[in-house]
Amino acid sequence: MRLSREDVAEVTANPDLGARALRQLDCQLVALKRQVQRIKQINSGLRQALDGGLEGLRPPESPPLTPQGSSRFSSRWTTDEQLLVVQGELPPR
Repeated sequence: MRLSREDVAEVTANPDLGARALRQLDCQLVALKRQVQRIKQINSGLRQALDGGLEGLRPPESPPLTPQGSSRFSSRWTTDEQLLVVQGELPPR
């Protein structure tokens, strides 16, 4: 916060103005402290929720099996996939 010469002159001329300004700044400070405390509580809750809870979010170690039973990914489309695209039931990949 900066005080100019005019600000000092106004506070000197009217003592209630200074007290009112300080009260307003105190209210702002209290509101900001409450906001910080609320954010700390949210972060703490999120941290507790994450403790040991990441295993369900991790992808599987091996790729999923294809309809033919192999675990390799094929860049070629099967006949069924091509038919579904032509019919408009499957978005192109």
